[in-house]
Amino acid sequence: MGSCAGNIGKLVLVSLNGVILLGGLGLLVAGVVVQVDKSIISDHVLPLVNGIELSGFNLGDLISNLSITCIAVGCFLSVLAGLGVFGACCRVKFLLFLYGLIVVLIIVAQLVAVVMWFLMHDKLNTWLKEQLFTLIQRYDGDVTNEISLAWDWFFILMPCCGVNAVTTTNDFANTTWWTSPQRYSQQIPPSCCVGATSSNMASYVNSTCTTSPSNTNSYWNDGCYDKMYTSLSTYSTTFIVICVVIAAVEVIAVFFAFKVYQNIKNNVDAS
Repeated sequence: MGSCAGNIGKLVLVSLNGVILLGGLGLLVAGVVVQVDKSIISDHVLPLVNGIELSGFNLGDLISNLSITCIAVGCFLSVLAGLGVFGACCRVKFLLFLYGLIVVLIIVAQLVAVVMWFLMHDKLNTWLKEQLFTLIQRYDGDVTNEISLAWDWFFILMPCCGVNAVTTTNDFANTTWWTSPQRYSQQIPPSCCVGATSSNMASYVNSTCTTSPSNTNSYWNDGCYDKMYTSLSTYSTTFIVICVVIAAVEVIAVFFAFKVYQNIKNNVDAS
């Protein structure tokens, strides 16, 4: 009976770690591809996110180094899965114990991350809005200015206009662009117009949109902060669900690692 339970535990443990190994290899390959092909990560908006900092960490640098993070995490998961599979198949108690200990630490770290996200969620949103509002004040409408160009790209890619919706409060009134002679009577820059694209932003002109924006010819009712908040909320929900699923898999893996460990220990003691 004990031998049967041990074999089942080993089979389940190997299967679970096979999934972890595939996930690790997937991250590893993705990280290598992004590291080799730098064009995958667009650098048009990086000057903007480079200006967003928290406790000395630069958001732009974190995004740029995402491929290295994927490679590191992929290698770690692959090694961890290898520990579990090798320990179960070769019946090595030390490796099973080490595997279980590492997985327990990962579970604790995941729980702390989720709890911290809930505790810091509102503060992070306030911080992000303040950072964006500070950066948009540097917008001058000149495409040779990397911050202004980054904002133009951001308006087109999201698509959005201003930090807050212009219909609520016009953040451009606090920018360098607002007092510049080239603004004339424009209420929003051309990059906020529906017809603006990344290829024509430098030459795009739509006086109807810029001087008399509406919901049909512009994005003036879509603030960039709200767009980002919606995206972050979607991703955070996905992140939490994935963490819960992974944690459940890890708990099962630890349980069966313990079962296999106990089975090996009992067989050694019996002999």
